[in-house]
Amino acid sequence: RQPVTVPSEGSPPERSRPRCCTGMSAEDDVGSWPVAPPALPPPLSPPSRCASDNRGFEPVFVLGVGLAALSALISSVALLIMKRSADIEAGMPLRRRKRWILGFVMNTASELSLSMIALGMAPLAILSPVFGLAIVF
Repeated sequence: RQPVTVPSEGSPPERSRPRCCTGMSAEDDVGSWPVAPPALPPPLSPPSRCASDNRGFEPVFVLGVGLAALSALISSVALLIMKRSADIEAGMPLRRRKRWILGFVMNTASELSLSMIALGMAPLAILSPVFGLAIVF
């Protein structure tokens, strides 16, 4: 394809310049941009929790991990009490099974109190494997 030239009346013919699809040539477009594009700000880095931060030892995390382990232990014991109740007190109605009610209250109290406090003290990424200890206990 040949570049299109548009001669005007009474002016000498110009050297033909290629036009882009908007009708402006590359030379016409140069003057509308600043000399250099504005500099981008440096990228933000997320806060790190590495040991090299010199933040020191945080005992709250250790307390949270301990509470999570205690909660997993109590929950496991409570579920064992409920299972034992199902074996021993099989013929009784649920409202008369003292062991089952004790296990239910222990499990609920452990999960609502100790687990919630532990989740407030330490990140979930640290506590998830600790809560998995309930399978081992």
